Amino acid sequence: MPHLLAVDILVAGVLRPAVAANFTQSGADGVMVGRGSYGKPWIINQISHYLKTGEKLPDPGIEQKLTIALA
Repeated sequence: MPHLLAVDILVAGVLRPAVAANFTQSGADGVMVGRGSYGKPWIINQISHYLKTGEKLPDPGIEQKLTIALA
């Protein structure tokens, strides 16, 4: 008889709107972000916002990017 384990399921890959829709239907517990965050640390907030609301946030403006880079 197989044993059932309580494990967290994570998904990874290119996050596009269609992929995000599949994520919400998949029942996965989380998202892993790798190379997509290189040079774009704000992408974590954008992904989180999109998964919660379905709304795509724009990239920050140049002044915001400078502030983030210097933080």
